[in-house]
Amino acid sequence: MTSSKPNLDEFLRDAFSQLLRSNADHKHAFRYVALATSGKTDIKQRMVVHRKFLEPGISHICTDSRTKKIADIENNPFASLLFYEYKKKLQVSVSTRVEVVKEGVLYDEYLGRISEHTLLDYSAFPGPGMKIADTSSFKGGDELYLNVLLLHWDSIDLLQLDRSGHKRAKYERVDDRWEGSWVVP
Repeated sequence: MTSSKPNLDEFLRDAFSQLLRSNADHKHAFRYVALATSGKTDIKQRMVVHRKFLEPGISHICTDSRTKKIADIENNPFASLLFYEYKKKLQVSVSTRVEVVKEGVLYDEYLGRISEHTLLDYSAFPGPGMKIADTSSFKGGDELYLNVLLLHWDSIDLLQLDRSGHKRAKYERVDDRWEGSWVVP
């Protein structure tokens, strides 16, 4: 009886396949991701909508320009993403550089896709994190505060949980390719 050894390239390809699938399947677990940024005195994590994944490791996330995450990123353009697909028990942890896009082709692409309902997310008055009397005490404002976060992936840590044996690999971006190695889970 022979058993096939896991392949590093195949492991990464499978993760990328799930990420690409989440572009079209809005119910996919990878559609939502934990984004962590670092401020001057703290680290903040929040769940965000992962708008798009492009190979070989680019992500898009939309946000309101008045949020704390924008101030964090302008102070320190490094962040991390954490995806988890519970059915496959696949965790994808990413270290990334973040670029804030406020105009141009990418910005216009997302501006053109925003529904009327979603506009409130980027035009609420008062702004995100401000105190209000109750949950109905804010409304859509006249200005749009949309920013697109363009995330350039630098490293990936993949963990596959499995009763028959967990597997984990770390990948570093080298130019436009990924170099990986197996590590102890």
